[in-house]
Amino acid sequence: GKSDAPPLSYDEELVASKYRKMTRIGASREVVAEKMALDCIPEHIQDNVLPADFLKQFREERERKQKEEEEAAGQRQRPGFQVARLSEEEEEMKIKYQKMIKMGMPEGAVAQKMNTDGVPEHVQQ
Repeated sequence: GKSDAPPLSYDEELVASKYRKMTRIGASREVVAEKMALDCIPEHIQDNVLPADFLKQFREERERKQKEEEEAAGQRQRPGFQVARLSEEEEEMKIKYQKMIKMGMPEGAVAQKMNTDGVPEHVQQ
């Protein structure tokens, strides 16, 4: 429980009290934990606000979600990374359509154009 956490300094106590107040006025543990995480509150201060077992679970869950999001983002940033690298001419082909998207053409319209132009599926990734 809270007793395992080392005592806080005066300043740390002020920080912690702000979040304890949130729980007192009815904010859920999840909300308070999320807020502390977003505010980059050091873990030893968080440990003085919420029960250790809850925080442990919350952090594991949050880490897992972040990993999933990073992996998803990685897949968005490196389209087609699971397929063989594109040939020079396929890369060239792609640049033309990437420019259209950069210029603000809706992705749907660009995809349509690639289909009409007969761009192979794996180049469109």
